[in-house]
Amino acid sequence: MQENLSTPNILQATQSYKQALLDTAQLGKSNEHSYRTQLQNLLNALKPLPIRIIHEPQAEVGQGSIRPDFKVYKQIDSATALSYNALVGFIECKEWGKKLELDIKGKQIEKYLAVCPNILLTDYNRFILISFGNVIDDVTLFPYGIDANLLAHEQESHLLESLNSFQHLLYDFFNASYATIKSKQELVNVLSTQSFYLGLKARESYHSTPRTSFHKFFEKTYETFGAITRYGLSIEEFCDLLGQSVVYGLLVAYLESELDSASPLEYVGVESIATLLPKEFHLLSEFIYFSIPSFHIPEPVSYALENIKKTIALIDKPALATMLNTQIESISIYLYEDFLKAYDDLRGSEKRKEGGVFYTPEPIINCICSSVHSLLKSHFNKPKGFLDSNVKVLDFATGTGSFLAKVFELILDEEKSRVWQQEAIREKFLKDIYGFELSFVPYIVAHIKLSSILKSRGFSSFDSENKLQIFLTNTLDLSIQADYKMTMPLLLLEEQDKLARRIKHTDEVLVIMGNPPYYQNSKNNLPEIINLLATYKPSNEQNIQPLNNDYIKFMRFAQWKLLERYNPAESAPLVLDSRQGIMGFITPNSYIWGRTHRKMRESLYNAFDRIYIINLHGDSEKDRKEDENVFDIRVGVCISLFIKYPEGHSVLSDKSRIASAESAALTPSKLLASASQSHDFSSQSLECQDSSDMDSTNTDSQKVDSKIFYFSTSDNAIYKRADKYTLLNDIAQKGLDSISWQNLECEAPYFWFIKRDLDSHEYEDFFALAEDKALGDSKAIFIEYNSGIKTSNDDLATRYTKDGVEILLKDITELEIESIATKYKIQNPYKTDWDLRKIKQKIMADNDKESKIHQIAYRPFDTRYTYYTGKQGFIGRPRFSIMKHFLLGENLGLCFPKTSYNENFDYGLVLNTIGDVALGGKNSGSETYIAPLYRYEQTTGDDDKQTHTLEKLPNFTESFKAYCQTHKILKSKSPEQILHFIYANLFHPRYRAKYAQYLRIGFPRINFEVSKESFEALESIGRELAELHLLRKIPQDSSIELDFRNEPKNNPSYTIQKLNAKNRFVDSMLILNDDLCIKGVDTAVYDYTIGGYKVIEKWLSYRNDYTCSKLELEHLESICKILKRTIALQKELEQIAL
Repeated sequence: MQENLSTPNILQATQSYKQALLDTAQLGKSNEHSYRTQLQNLLNALKPLPIRIIHEPQAEVGQGSIRPDFKVYKQIDSATALSYNALVGFIECKEWGKKLELDIKGKQIEKYLAVCPNILLTDYNRFILISFGNVIDDVTLFPYGIDANLLAHEQESHLLESLNSFQHLLYDFFNASYATIKSKQELVNVLSTQSFYLGLKARESYHSTPRTSFHKFFEKTYETFGAITRYGLSIEEFCDLLGQSVVYGLLVAYLESELDSASPLEYVGVESIATLLPKEFHLLSEFIYFSIPSFHIPEPVSYALENIKKTIALIDKPALATMLNTQIESISIYLYEDFLKAYDDLRGSEKRKEGGVFYTPEPIINCICSSVHSLLKSHFNKPKGFLDSNVKVLDFATGTGSFLAKVFELILDEEKSRVWQQEAIREKFLKDIYGFELSFVPYIVAHIKLSSILKSRGFSSFDSENKLQIFLTNTLDLSIQADYKMTMPLLLLEEQDKLARRIKHTDEVLVIMGNPPYYQNSKNNLPEIINLLATYKPSNEQNIQPLNNDYIKFMRFAQWKLLERYNPAESAPLVLDSRQGIMGFITPNSYIWGRTHRKMRESLYNAFDRIYIINLHGDSEKDRKEDENVFDIRVGVCISLFIKYPEGHSVLSDKSRIASAESAALTPSKLLASASQSHDFSSQSLECQDSSDMDSTNTDSQKVDSKIFYFSTSDNAIYKRADKYTLLNDIAQKGLDSISWQNLECEAPYFWFIKRDLDSHEYEDFFALAEDKALGDSKAIFIEYNSGIKTSNDDLATRYTKDGVEILLKDITELEIESIATKYKIQNPYKTDWDLRKIKQKIMADNDKESKIHQIAYRPFDTRYTYYTGKQGFIGRPRFSIMKHFLLGENLGLCFPKTSYNENFDYGLVLNTIGDVALGGKNSGSETYIAPLYRYEQTTGDDDKQTHTLEKLPNFTESFKAYCQTHKILKSKSPEQILHFIYANLFHPRYRAKYAQYLRIGFPRINFEVSKESFEALESIGRELAELHLLRKIPQDSSIELDFRNEPKNNPSYTIQKLNAKNRFVDSMLILNDDLCIKGVDTAVYDYTIGGYKVIEKWLSYRNDYTCSKLELEHLESICKILKRTIALQKELEQIAL
């Protein structure tokens, strides 16, 4: 180290530096710039000779907007030629004595790390060396400060120790000797950051250089890519795709380079970056070549590319492979999901979720693939399963190729001979096994994963005739003819599209499997798939949003591909050679129980001969708390197998069928061995069939009745993820008959794919709160009802106070768009459904804004204020047809669900203002329907003046009014009394328990055929509940009070402190902050839920770090008292017969 730094004069240089600092400090005021010259002199005195330290340098080629205090370069050729390739690191200076801990993880350092991993952060005395975001060294040069006695004899030893540490730190900084990436997290962080930065710079360059060759090439590549894939990527998303593809492609190139040879990254310039990619990724090379034209790469993009090259070259391949317990060439496979998750964190988006990018656990893959393999043998006359002739397999959302890798494994296990394995690879793997994928990064990883399997079996003869059949395509693009114009010659992508289109429309596929995307707000709205999806959509259904999920569209594609194959644009049937096949998926489980999915289930039920459902549950909102998901996601999932038998399929036992299929090809000894290992579905799976169906002598003309076999992990008390994996592995090894199935009977109109106990015929005859138009159910109470208001921007559109709305309106009127977005933290002020420009124009044109500020019931006991005109604009969906009845006069209303998602029914809320779409439940808009008690209708008189008057009418249907007029009790009751009776029913514990299954699937129904005593008792409690929940009646309960936590303080804080659940509620105290609490709160009160919301916890969570007023704290205290009284009233309700 001594020979690399100018060390002989280190003591002298340090003394000079100290004196210069002291002289400057004595001048008076100083800031972070005051000591930079002194620091530069010190570093120049101690640096190695070929190092240049530039103080606020002139921007060099590719510098972009990164401007630290110093840039440090290796002086390679010309003394004046500074390039990124020679960059050593950045030095960032802060004011003397500043605490640097916050800066280490601050935005500025994060920005620097995106382009340079080597950072020296200093306050001129303390020096912190940062590499890839990690602190490598931390040295204080003058531990006793810079006073005149600094070099006193008693401090000399400490100074020498500091100087030695400082010298080590500078050596590491100037030589970057520590800068190798050896951990997974380091690599994931740096790759995602630099990928994000490249995409950002590409987008900025595109927008800022409209007349350049880069702009033209980039735009035409973007247009052509979008035209071929028909996916509708925005420029931002396209840049994301580019950044991720470049980084991952170069990572693979580096990992596949020889360990002992120089990496090509070190000597190939950025203009030739596409040539670095492995030969099997010509498609990606083409994409990068045209997106980033080599003859005109913008400087910021070039800068980012150089940094990516430099960073990847720092990867310690052997160390990382050892840490991951894998081969070097497989590192990219293991990093994939973490890389995209980290990228999403940077983007602040859910692209990983949108793309369905979740690692599919091996037990799930094993279960699905092994089950399909066995079903092919037992039910399709394919004794070798996937290996058999005419068995073509498609993974419709290939991702990293995990499903196809398992198929490969099963085929290789089936074909034991090494000689015939090579033939199987050529004739099966490279011809009959297909994969569709839309994104480059998983496309790359899938090729690596599958190629490595084949290479491990001695196959390496990949060429134009022998290659993996994985295609970059949009699975849901079902147009028969390519109808696009290529403005950039992406010929390889065009070829991929043609081949994928052939598979979709021409090739016979027997098996479709995979893990499709789970994105609710699907962008895949091409006319062909939307036309197909009509089969799944119930007529007259108002809420069809759940059917817009990508996974449902993928399932519809698979059903069409296997069994229908008509032109999806024209609905013209085509003749199929056969209608048979197997679908095997892991998907969200919403389609098996969702009310809106009933036509989908009916279609699947009628189309397939047998359906297996393994409901794995794991929904964080709907299932038990201890029920763990098999993925790291919130929605529950299930495995589904759909089987359409070939024509002439007979109902033989599986052992007999396997024997029949294999007898011609197997010797008797092999036949016996095969039979002993096969699975007998007849013992349990067919136990519900008639005994005649089990007769092995049945003729081939017999068909198997449509059957649904259901297994629920929850019903079998399997809650832990590990136990679910064990179950799936057992099924993979022992067969589908290794578990006890429930045989479900599907009935119209719902065709449930789960077990439902719907045997209360009396309930079906009660009056529903609202008409179910989709089912034609007209026996209803309220005639007008709708969902609540959807603001489209809750954080901005709702304010805690009226003054808050007035300030907001003033700001929107007076400030510029960018200033409004900054002040109110609006990430995208130009959204389609909430465009701030248009909103500003409308608000500025309104001369009577104050009269349109109204209260809104936002969440249970959380009433806020908003600006409400009744027209779309500031409010995304105002629902004025319903909400006007709360504005035209005094009114009451009832909030109730159409579908309930919570384990126990906890819905129902009275209101007297306009209401939000999520007022009634936390899971879905279908939990919040609002019906006013009265309608305000304008009537025109028949006098000469044609006067208009407002008439207040009960919001009851004609059938219910007629029912009331003849009912012995209701005929004398007011609308308010009827509402109170209904309200008591909704909160009645026995009502909730008795009709739990019905309350999940439709509007609640109410029984009015009760005794007079029961009606009056229920109405009385319902009235008190309504008065409580409208805050018209606050219980006088001195046991609950706002108080100091400890000793009284003169000026206590009214700010709600952010606390976790454990610290929020302690020993019957609701903790607000260090000063205040509410005492006397029972656990039942704190845990009380309405619509799945823990009422108190939810109210507080919105107000973390918010300073409440006296009225707001008193309101919170009142909520606690109201909930306590509500619980007491519910106990009284239990004593009243329904």
